[in-house]
Amino acid sequence: VIDPVMRRVVDLIDLSGQNPFESLSFSPATGFIYVGLAGLFPGFARLAPVLSGGIETVDPVTRTARGLLVDDDALGGNVSAVAVHSKTRGYCVVSDASFHNYVKAFDPTTGEVLGTIFESTGQIASIEADGDGYLLMADTSFYEPRILIFNAENGEPVAALPARLPPFSFAILTRSLP
Repeated sequence: VIDPVMRRVVDLIDLSGQNPFESLSFSPATGFIYVGLAGLFPGFARLAPVLSGGIETVDPVTRTARGLLVDDDALGGNVSAVAVHSKTRGYCVVSDASFHNYVKAFDPTTGEVLGTIFESTGQIASIEADGDGYLLMADTSFYEPRILIFNAENGEPVAALPARLPPFSFAILTRSLP
């Protein structure tokens, strides 16, 4: 926990899982912070071959971790990104042992895995719920870089916008610029 005024660390929140992979995602709908935990990466022979990540929730008011909401065993791989659309619909990027990428839907309240909405042999670098009902995905394929847009309520594809270079992240404006 960082105090932005004092510019210093003021508290520490221990997580249940291992290896937080991307920035934290706060959901106004649930009031929680969602943390994608990659866990152990495949191929580490000296380490136990168990998944040790998933999606963990943090209560920012009490500054406490609430434990794993979704275990990476249920998701089938390492979590590299999380986006929450509503109390009943969230999405995460999962990479399996062969580094095949999937975007899976989950319930941010119960942790139930709702299914796969997209899969790629390329890499999905980032996903973001835009606040207007869309889910944006940065597909960093070398041969076909693009931005994928899905309906965040039901996971249905809406559009694929070609990009000149592979996209890696999004900045979403929540109000007009002066």
